[in-house]
Amino acid sequence: MNDNEPWFIGQRAELLAAVTFTRLPGVMVRQQPAESGLDLLVTLPADRGGRVFGVEVMGARHRDSYFTPDGHMHAEVVQRVEKQAGDSPFPVGIAVFDVSDDSGFFGWLLAPTESDAGDPKLERRQSVVVMPITTGELNRIVHDVNHWYDLRTVPAV
Repeated sequence: MNDNEPWFIGQRAELLAAVTFTRLPGVMVRQQPAESGLDLLVTLPADRGGRVFGVEVMGARHRDSYFTPDGHMHAEVVQRVEKQAGDSPFPVGIAVFDVSDDSGFFGWLLAPTESDAGDPKLERRQSVVVMPITTGELNRIVHDVNHWYDLRTVPAV
């Protein structure tokens, strides 16, 4: 959260994030203790279970506190979240909520990607670009995370 904002802006942003991510059936959101680093752990529905990604949530009365008009997160914000994400073994995203209109934006810090060899890879983004959180964007996030976990799955013998 922006240190210049009242405490309740951060709480409202976390609640908006929980409502937003749980719009998709079966998705669960768990708030994490402050000392864990990330704000939310999002669990996806899957037959095998255990498919999660972390989210650092930020809230402000004006979105330009966190990113430029073209969606690039300010470098100091990315650096702060990098410290919080640490050596996360799963994808980590950044969600920003503008509480003046409840609009949400999302971008990957540790993006679930695929290597040239077809292996799962977490790509640390030096420049995080956020997109408006729409139903289509939520579906893409879930697809990307599920695909990354599918790549990690050991085939049955």
